[in-house]
Amino acid sequence: MTRFALALALLTLTACHTDSATLDSGEYHASSFIAPAGEYDTVEMTPPDWTLRLSMEARTFHIEGTDFELSGRLSADDTWHSACPSNISAIDEQVTRLDVDAIEVSGVRFVAPVLIALCEQPGTIALRSSDALDSFSPETIYFELAQ
Repeated sequence: MTRFALALALLTLTACHTDSATLDSGEYHASSFIAPAGEYDTVEMTPPDWTLRLSMEARTFHIEGTDFELSGRLSADDTWHSACPSNISAIDEQVTRLDVDAIEVSGVRFVAPVLIALCEQPGTIALRSSDALDSFSPETIYFELAQ
């Protein structure tokens, strides 16, 4: 019985271990763009030709594209969003707010934009409106870490 109890305790401790997806400093390139199409539909659009440079140490960002440039600070306090659930745990995704009111791309407005480290796609960051974390708000630009 002692071996069973020890095995069960070890299984519980390792199974409940929760990893986290963190935002890493680096250069990222826009890879896809999902926009709203109607009340509950989405459409994949051509992503903007943007490069995102992120410094988590300095808490700054710089987005640069053909006809777009924006630099600023990241919020001082990050939040963690529970995602990628399994049977007994989930992975926390790091979320940080850009210190800008809004960003507009091809007529799609990102209000109080946030960057989210995606647990299902390591090395990928999502740019979304801050209200997209708790409601249906499909607008998302995905950025992949440059190789």
